[in-house]
Amino acid sequence: MHHARERGVILRTMAEEVNGWALAQLRLRGLPAKIDHLAIEFPRVRDKRTQRRAKKGTDPNDLVDLAGIVGAILATVDAVSTVWLPEEWKGQVPKEIHNARAIARLSPEELVNVPKRPRAKDFDHNVVDAIGIGLHYSGRL
Repeated sequence: MHHARERGVILRTMAEEVNGWALAQLRLRGLPAKIDHLAIEFPRVRDKRTQRRAKKGTDPNDLVDLAGIVGAILATVDAVSTVWLPEEWKGQVPKEIHNARAIARLSPEELVNVPKRPRAKDFDHNVVDAIGIGLHYSGRL
């Protein structure tokens, strides 16, 4: 029982840290520090037969943990939220193609704010996925 309670505290703490980071980013940009709407992808564990080649052999429990964090974020933010499964917002388009489309939709001013992976020249695919969700929500993708 102790570990189960501890897991709940960890999920809530991670959610609060994500929320704090998001509010800090808004403040840094001179925007009101209020989250009115969340646009989120809810992770889905795929059957081994339908997993993309890049995901073969990865631990599906990682997605279960991520789903827990998503739930905790939704519970700790007082905002309207839209939650999609991956295929609902990006269809069956491969990640590389979809991410290239998302990056192409950004203005130069927006693009300078997209972090690159440490010691790499390209963008973090998870960050670009999040940008794609926001662009989809706003009708820009």
